[in-house]
Amino acid sequence: MIARVGDGGAPIRRIAAYPRAVPVSRKRKKVQRSAAAVKADRRREHVRRVRAANEVREMLAGWTAGDARRTEEARPHAGRVIGALLASPRTGIALEDELCARLGEVPDEVAPRHLAEALADAAGVLPEDDAAAERVRMVVAGVLPARFRPRTGLDAPDPLLKEPALWTRDRAGTRFAVCAPFGTPDGPVRWYLWGLGVSGYYASPEEALVAWQVGIGPAAAGGTVWHEVDDWPLVAGLLSADTSGAAEFLRSRRLAEVLLSRHAAPGNGG
Repeated sequence: MIARVGDGGAPIRRIAAYPRAVPVSRKRKKVQRSAAAVKADRRREHVRRVRAANEVREMLAGWTAGDARRTEEARPHAGRVIGALLASPRTGIALEDELCARLGEVPDEVAPRHLAEALADAAGVLPEDDAAAERVRMVVAGVLPARFRPRTGLDAPDPLLKEPALWTRDRAGTRFAVCAPFGTPDGPVRWYLWGLGVSGYYASPEEALVAWQVGIGPAAAGGTVWHEVDDWPLVAGLLSADTSGAAEFLRSRRLAEVLLSRHAAPGNGG
């Protein structure tokens, strides 16, 4: 204790501060678990993993069953399309256009992937010794993307890609269009346009550009012109996310496969 005299003469007492004792932790004893407890934990972990695996298998089985059911539901629509093509007097590219037009008449609730499977299977069972059936099979196989074509039993040749491939974007740089020429054995070169809501064949790139410009509106389309494609990785991403309508959904992907296979080699930006 320290004492001193204050202003009034009275002593002021102050208690000296002493450091507090620092607590010392005691070494904890390691809890020894019994062999039975360890075995029980392992059993519970095994049960948890088995249940999780079963849940995944059930989910996949449900998805597979649902996918198969939707394909079965698409078969009547595919059958009607095939029947209409068999009765059509058209041939070649005109019959292909009719096929795409009839695909556009299929109800929206039928997904294009399930319709493609059903269409390929329907074409695959057509008689081989019938000229009309062979004509329809060839057209169906020519429109379907690569993953579905083996189901038709026919390996159709790729469409004849010409040069150059063109592209453009709107004034904001957020909407794109891609256009490429394809030859036909029974007609002139036609230009295929990949563009939101306007995908399809056109007689010239100018006609295709006008269709795309009308689709996006004058404010966004002002000053847009075609340029030769100079960024193939970006084009590949655009075409993989193509939002063509039902009529052109399958053909647009088929032609995109042909276009990208040509430009996926080193030195082309692929």
